[in-house]
Amino acid sequence: MKRRHGHQRVRHAHGIDALTLDARAPLYGRRTGQLRLAPLPFDAVRQFVPAYAFDDALRTAAVFGGIPHYLRLLDSSRSLTANIRDAVLGTGAPLRDEIEFLLRQELVETRIYFGILAAIAAGKEKLGEIINATHLPPGNVSKYLAVLQSLGLVARDVWSSRPVGVNVLDELRAKVERSGLAANARDVTFALFSRSGFTAALLTSSRARKDLVLVERLTPKSLRE
Repeated sequence: MKRRHGHQRVRHAHGIDALTLDARAPLYGRRTGQLRLAPLPFDAVRQFVPAYAFDDALRTAAVFGGIPHYLRLLDSSRSLTANIRDAVLGTGAPLRDEIEFLLRQELVETRIYFGILAAIAAGKEKLGEIINATHLPPGNVSKYLAVLQSLGLVARDVWSSRPVGVNVLDELRAKVERSGLAANARDVTFALFSRSGFTAALLTSSRARKDLVLVERLTPKSLRE
């Protein structure tokens, strides 16, 4: 029998919820506080892989997130590909069935949720597209999406109806400077996406800069360029 240390931690957390949040539980209504733990920030993730260059540390954060248990499984003396193979993809890997296990801990109708997540992963982002892909009633899809959103598994993208201006570029540059990316990369290129176009000032600025890419519509061709 395989030991699943991460799963044991999830069970403990799930058990605490059952003891305190269920109206039938003996400790219901007696908790004195509540805190939802967020994933570790990127600076903390880098401490788990100290031998990795900035780019590989960034890829590590993209794959494993900021979950301490997942990051503790990694060995930064080995390549990221080897770590992914051993921790996630290999036969008997500790995280191989992690997603399915976690969803089954939190949700009842897992088959339906898996179908919705698969549709989104395939590029079906609009409500109508998800409905057509899953063949579920519209009201049910909205309900299931709300649950997934509350768990932090999906998020609603809100596109502005106003043209993107120089202020957005300035905010993005400030975030890059705070993250330390500019200091650890030879070249930094900014890409701004918009469904409502760009201001004249930003268009003028883009013509004089080689580090700025403006994309008005997301297409396979624009992504390649």
